[in-house]
Amino acid sequence: MSPVPDQAFVFRMWWHAADSPEWVPGPPLLARLDDGRGVPPEQLSWRTEDGAQTSVGFSPDLSRCYGHRRSAAGDVLEVRGEADSPREAGGSTGYEFSTEVEESGEWRPAERLRLLIDDGSGAPPQWVSWRDRTGETCSVQLRSAGPSGAADVNDLVTAVWASAEYPEAGEVATNLVGPAGKWFAPHDRAALEFQLTRPVPVDRYVLTSANDAPDRDPAEWTLSGSADGLLWQALDVRGGQSFADRHQPRTYRLAEPGFAEHFRLDITGNNGSPHLQLASVRFLAACGGFVGYRQRAGGPPAGYRGVRTAYRPSDVPAVPLPDGVPTRRARRLAEDHPLPAGTEVVSPSGKYALRYDAFGVPVVLDRTSRLVVWRAGDDDQGPASGALVLSHSLQVALRGGGVWYSSIGAEGARFLVVTDDGELELLDHDGVSLYNSERGFVGPLPTFEDSAPAAGITLKRYLYRKDAKGAMTRTVRRGVDGSFRVTRQNMSHHLPSPLVRWLEQDDTIVTWRQVPTVTGSDLELCLVDRAGTLLWREGSAIASTTPPPAAPHEHGGPALGRGSRLRRQSLTSPSGSHTLLHRDDGNLVLYCNAGHAPVWATGTEWLGDSWVDLTPSGDLVLRTSCGAPVWRSGTADQGVERLEVRDDGGLALLDATGAAVWRIQDHVPCAAAVPAPPRGAVLRRGQSLRNQSLTSADGGTVLNHEPGRGVRLFRADGIQLWYASGSRAADTGLTLDDAGFLLLRAEDGSVRTRLAGPGDHLAVVPGGEIRLLAPDGTVLWREGQYVIDGPDAGAAISPRAASPAALETLINAPSIPIVRTDFADDHAWRATWSDITTPREYHDDEFVLDATLVALPEFDGWTGEELAELLSRTAKHTLVFVVDAITLASPEHPVLVVKIDEDRDQPRSLRAVPHALLDLEIQLSIANMDWEDFSGAVEPDGVLRSSTAD
Repeated sequence: MSPVPDQAFVFRMWWHAADSPEWVPGPPLLARLDDGRGVPPEQLSWRTEDGAQTSVGFSPDLSRCYGHRRSAAGDVLEVRGEADSPREAGGSTGYEFSTEVEESGEWRPAERLRLLIDDGSGAPPQWVSWRDRTGETCSVQLRSAGPSGAADVNDLVTAVWASAEYPEAGEVATNLVGPAGKWFAPHDRAALEFQLTRPVPVDRYVLTSANDAPDRDPAEWTLSGSADGLLWQALDVRGGQSFADRHQPRTYRLAEPGFAEHFRLDITGNNGSPHLQLASVRFLAACGGFVGYRQRAGGPPAGYRGVRTAYRPSDVPAVPLPDGVPTRRARRLAEDHPLPAGTEVVSPSGKYALRYDAFGVPVVLDRTSRLVVWRAGDDDQGPASGALVLSHSLQVALRGGGVWYSSIGAEGARFLVVTDDGELELLDHDGVSLYNSERGFVGPLPTFEDSAPAAGITLKRYLYRKDAKGAMTRTVRRGVDGSFRVTRQNMSHHLPSPLVRWLEQDDTIVTWRQVPTVTGSDLELCLVDRAGTLLWREGSAIASTTPPPAAPHEHGGPALGRGSRLRRQSLTSPSGSHTLLHRDDGNLVLYCNAGHAPVWATGTEWLGDSWVDLTPSGDLVLRTSCGAPVWRSGTADQGVERLEVRDDGGLALLDATGAAVWRIQDHVPCAAAVPAPPRGAVLRRGQSLRNQSLTSADGGTVLNHEPGRGVRLFRADGIQLWYASGSRAADTGLTLDDAGFLLLRAEDGSVRTRLAGPGDHLAVVPGGEIRLLAPDGTVLWREGQYVIDGPDAGAAISPRAASPAALETLINAPSIPIVRTDFADDHAWRATWSDITTPREYHDDEFVLDATLVALPEFDGWTGEELAELLSRTAKHTLVFVVDAITLASPEHPVLVVKIDEDRDQPRSLRAVPHALLDLEIQLSIANMDWEDFSGAVEPDGVLRSSTAD
């Protein structure tokens, strides 16, 4: 269990037995029940793991409590208590859960639950029930992180490794988690490693002595935990231990739960024997969640469940094992050191591992899919079983005699590693790559710096870029299939070979350029011509590209006129039988709506962000997001007036007389009837959106459905604003049913998700929003950017007068808004902003505060409470940073941080100096810490100055 750093109710307790005339002091009671509603408890009952049960009631002012208790021994006691000063929980233990409540047969997210019960017994609670002042009751049964909910999690152990064992007698390490037998090692020191299927919060472990020879029992050891089997944290250190009997289990409790997937027991001493032995090792897990119910006063009970969310990070650093210490998992294999049986060499992320298979053949295994991506001998004589060793080249000393020599070799190779692409790579003494199993010789130096012709990037020559410190942070390498592997620091992805072939244009280079993004600009891989014109840029979730203006057309209609454009939009034939959709992946696809099957496509699914123009000259052109042509119909200056999707499945470019200049007719017409398709900006009752789009009246906002990509909302610059979770299944579309419910529905009619309703129609609104509306226009549900329809709508949500544009800028900030509210001193502002946005070293990396500046004079003089009040009404943000007069006046520049919580009358706030502000933003964004962790660390003047990186 993790320490809960917040204040808890504390009661001085007295106990009274029925046969005793006196009340005797008992241990104090610490209790905290916080389900986010802020309502104090009226009654509380609990049972602890030792079997004791207690129930108490509280006075309205929480000054007294009274109740009863059955001890673990069965004694019945009266208990009473008087309130003591609330205190920090300190070393007491508690839990935090993310929760769900069952409503109408569906589980919906609920407020976090924080739970602390410390009655002085030292035993953690098993179940807790309570009733608050509103009459709402809750009851929860805590469960272990194990699969059955029991404390023993040995069923999760998938592998056991020992530095030494005795296989000739069957006394091997796997017996430690089996039903019988023992483990024996012919040494007085040994290491054991246990791998589980997933991280588990182990808080106790049990060692059981073997059947004989007490002097072989372990007496000194260290238990360590690891997330990846490479970096280890010490969890428990013991010395002077002994076992009084044979087959005796002894339980050891950890000071903090070891939340890990790998556990290692380093036994460093015994009771005098030159040998070691144990009968079993069992791991017991702390609470991992709960099941239960909630019941409002006068209402029916509802399912209530939770998952443990916070495990306090250990103060003990995670470090690699010292050199020479035997281990099951290593980063690299050194020259002339055979790979030991039971040991593996893993890639940096742990995805791939080099190991022996069940037949003793060295293989590289995808540890997630369990697929073998390389096997010794497959490129020559067949599987080569034997000891793997690096000696200039990778070799296997075959079991039957002789040696198998692989083609993986290089002069000067000192180490073998596995990459995160599942490749084997040889390194020299300094760790420089010499040879790669897929790309061949890579050499100690790259060929191209900053730019290169795409065709010039080969298996042996690659492109790189250095950062300001001279470190190589970006590379482009060619794969054997012609694709490009693009690496940025420790992340990599592939550009497919069809795209690479298109990039291989004469008089062009691949390089990196600053390009627009939703947060400003970013350095992205691009293709430019000799004049420096951008022809292509890598797409990303924050890539922002606004095409040049185009002629309007009937959105969702059957035709596209000259000068008009499609971008993630569709055209549908008059009857609705066929749809032409420009997909987000860059493919232009014609669908038959009877079966939602594609019947024709441009085959450009490798392109990514793009658009389709019917040019003024009559050429249908598919372009990159930079406007460079990729595919075209070749019909320029041939009299084309429009593109038309026909009911017979044809796609045609027509002249003024209606004659086809260009035509696709690859589809045999089908007679199946289809419902009336949605068109324009509105989805009406009884209509579905599948392989189609809706577009706002101004053409800037698009609601799009694509098979396999789901239902998404885009704004004019291509940024995705919303995604309907659960809509990626190929047979799932968006439906507004006859009753007005907005649903994600499968082709067989089954409902996957109910999004909202009932309403009259769904509308796509200019500015980036979709709304489910009532017949009178009342907004019942909305997603995307928050659009304010004029001053009256702004006044309804804003505590002060401000223009709709200013309010939208604040509300729709893509990250935490940081608002300037004092405009009296520009010099002080520039100094403050420079301090706030300075890149800072943070846990061995460099970070900049991820926040969106809102510096509009309309917010001059606004308070943090007023900004929080506005933002709480739109549910877009949970924090707002404020640069006010106090921030500008102080040389420390303490920024006001306000926690937005619509359930509280007053928002919570603190001030943080810039380096502490960065820490707060990062830790809260990854849910590694909570608001209370930071509010409890502020200094007496209300300013947070400390950081986890200090």
